Amino acid sequence: MGWNLAINKFNNWLKNITASRVYIVDIAEAVFESGGRKAMGNINYFRARMAFEMPGMLCVAKEIAAAICHLSGKTHRALVTDFDNTIWGGEVAELGSFGVECSHESPEALGYLMIQEYIKSLRPLGILLAGVSRNDPEVKKIFDENKELVLNLDDFASMQFGWLPKGDSVSQVSNELGFGSDFMVYLDDSLFEIAQVLSVHPYMDAVIAGPDSQSTITRLANYRFFNAVSLSSDDLERGSRALKLKEQREFKTAFSKIEDFLKAIKIRLSFSKLNSENLNRVVQLLQKTNQFNLTTHRHKEEDLKNLQRSGAEIYSVSYEDKFGSQGIISVFILLSKGDSIHIESWLMSCRVLNRTVEEAVFAFILKKAAGKQVRGEYIPTDKNKLVRLLYKTLGFQKITEISDDNINEQWIFSNSNLEKTYPKHYVLINET
Repeated sequence: MGWNLAINKFNNWLKNITASRVYIVDIAEAVFESGGRKAMGNINYFRARMAFEMPGMLCVAKEIAAAICHLSGKTHRALVTDFDNTIWGGEVAELGSFGVECSHESPEALGYLMIQEYIKSLRPLGILLAGVSRNDPEVKKIFDENKELVLNLDDFASMQFGWLPKGDSVSQVSNELGFGSDFMVYLDDSLFEIAQVLSVHPYMDAVIAGPDSQSTITRLANYRFFNAVSLSSDDLERGSRALKLKEQREFKTAFSKIEDFLKAIKIRLSFSKLNSENLNRVVQLLQKTNQFNLTTHRHKEEDLKNLQRSGAEIYSVSYEDKFGSQGIISVFILLSKGDSIHIESWLMSCRVLNRTVEEAVFAFILKKAAGKQVRGEYIPTDKNKLVRLLYKTLGFQKITEISDDNINEQWIFSNSNLEKTYPKHYVLINET
C-alpha cells in the first residue's frame, strides 16, 4: 500500500513540474486492464527483458498510441451511430417505441442501457453525437416516447434518416458539424454498412457492434478513441457550438436569398495577434485543421514564437453572430518580403463556410498589405482539395504550376488600387 502511495505521489509530482510539455502514460491503469499481476513479465523478463506479458504490452501500447494521436492532433470529435441493434435491441420500425430492448429488465437490455450511458457521458468531454438510420424520420419519436432510453433528441447534434447509402448520410453529418469524417468514429452492427461508409470515408474509424450488447460496450470503452490527454476550452464548448449551428440551419430556412440570411445573423470577426491567451488554440488549429488549410504547415508552439520573433504577423480570428460565439475559427501567418506580403499559412474551421468569412479574412489581409503585392501558396494534400481554387476565387493569378519538380502552386494578387478590390462580404471586422 505504501509503495502504491509513493508511486502516485511521484507521478503527481512529475505532472506538476512538466505541465503540458510531457505526457505521462498511466502504466498502472494498463496493467489493471490487462489482468493485474498476470500482465507482468515474470519469466519473459529474464528471457527477453520484457516487463509485461503480451496482453500487458498491448494495453501499454494502446495507451501510448492514444497519447501520440492526441498530441499530434489526431483526436476524435464525434461519434456517429446507427440505431437498431446498436444502441437498442431490435428494430424500432417493427417493434415500436416500447418493444426495443434498453432497460434494467435483462442482461441484454442492460447492456444497451449502458451503451447509451457511455455515449451520453462523452458529451461533457466535447464529443458530438450524430445518428444515421435507414428508417423513415418518424421513428425518432422513440426518443420522446420511451422513457427508459438514456439518450434524447437534444443529445444529437445531427440526425440523418432515409434510404440513401449511409456513406452519403455521414457526408451530410460532416457538412452539418463542420469538420471532416476523419475526426469521427462510426458505430454500426452491420459489416456491410461499415464497409460502405469506409468506402466513402476511408479515414474514418469504425467499431462493429454486437453480437451482443455487452460486447459492444466493452469494445467501445476499450478502444482509446475518446480519451483526450487534455481538454481545451474549445473542446468543452463544442457541444454548445453545435447547437448554435443547428439553430442557424433552422433559421436559414426562412430566407430565400443567402445574402438576406447573412445580413440577418450579423456576423462579427475579431482579429487578434498571437498572444499567451490564444496560443494554445492557435497551435491546436494548426495541428488539426485539414480541409481548409492551404499549406498544412504543422507549426508547434516554439515554431510560432520563433516566427513571431523573426517579424511574422500571426493572427487568430474569432467568430460571433446573433446566435453566439464560435470561438477562434481561423489562423493566418503573414511574412513581409521586400515589396510583397506572403501568406505562409492560412486555415479555417469548416463550420463557418459559405458565410463570406474567408472573403472578410482576405479583406483584412489586403488592408494589412497596405498596397503591397500579396503572395499565396497552395500545397495539395489528400484532404485539402476544398481550397484548391480559393486563391483563384479571390482574384489571384497563378504564377507556378504543380509538376514533378514542384509540389506546390504559387499565386499572386497585385492591383494598383487595392482599396477598390476588397472582396464582397457580409461581416463586421474588429481588430483587438
